[in-house]
Amino acid sequence: MIRTKVLISCLSFIVLSTIVIGVYAQNKVYRGQVVEIRGRVVDELGQGVSGVTVQLRDGTTVLASTTSGSEGSFTISWNIPASYPLGSKTLTLYVPEQPSIYVEQSLTYVEIEVWDGTSLKLNSLPGRIHRGESISISGTLNMLGSGNPVSGATVVISYGQSRLGSTTTNSNGRFSISFTVPNNWKRGQVIITAEFPGASSIYLDGSEDSGSTALWVKPTIKVESIAPG
Repeated sequence: MIRTKVLISCLSFIVLSTIVIGVYAQNKVYRGQVVEIRGRVVDELGQGVSGVTVQLRDGTTVLASTTSGSEGSFTISWNIPASYPLGSKTLTLYVPEQPSIYVEQSLTYVEIEVWDGTSLKLNSLPGRIHRGESISISGTLNMLGSGNPVSGATVVISYGQSRLGSTTTNSNGRFSISFTVPNNWKRGQVIITAEFPGASSIYLDGSEDSGSTALWVKPTIKVESIAPG
């Protein structure tokens, strides 16, 4: 819980008591998510001030606004746009001067991190594969909120606990990798998984996708003996 009390004028404070962000961590928010910021507006005696306009701002841009109610309590709901920049942000809770109710301006700050989820999609795998055969696997990686491609991301390809290799997405979020089917793989169904583990440096969550194929064998008939019946 964040508790901030900032005195800007002699008439009003903003007390930010709670940030409600669904099931996520307190300051970690996502594109396309509705964030609720709850708090109170109080005077220098600690008494709630009702009827006060409270704005959530990014710089001078007003993202959302509300009016304080009973005991000065307020809730601001902000639907984070899909195109909102990722990264660490300092937003402002701002009370503009309101002469009609004798309230001077006041502000406090809210620290958040804007993240986006990702969607990794594998292209269809070949219907059958064989030991020693070279197989190509491809797919795409996009952001969930904006739908934009994720470039320069590492994608890991695996079969069970065995890592088959890794590759990097291009500017269109596409990736492709080839590997040789090991001789120790067993005949039958094979599940191949592609995973983007996420990257905190660029504020993206991870994702994965799996595809199914089957390993077939090419039998050889060997004659061991020929004898009269």
